[in-house]
Amino acid sequence: MIINYVLLGKRIRTLRQEQKLTQNQLEEKANLNEKYLSNIERATSIPSIETIASIADALNVPIDYLVYGRLSQKPTSPTVDKINNIVTAMPEKHRLFILDFLKIYNKNFKL
Repeated sequence: MIINYVLLGKRIRTLRQEQKLTQNQLEEKANLNEKYLSNIERATSIPSIETIASIADALNVPIDYLVYGRLSQKPTSPTVDKINNIVTAMPEKHRLFILDFLKIYNKNFKL
């Protein structure tokens, strides 16, 4: 499948703006060189898969969304569905708190 780098750049820019991040802030979060993100967003540079993965992680979206504009549908359990419903109803600042908590929990209590 062919990657449309113009659309990839537009998706990155849209998500970055929705999350109220500057290019410099996203570059820092994704560990990118200064001004590289601008080139990716304008499709004047073709990023490696590692770079795309870093940007996806920094924006908290799946790689396939950035590359192809679609979200993969993974089967979920009833418990995951219940958690998702609760978290979806929360204000964004509460979701970020829950995300931070889950990261700490996962780091310290690996099963």
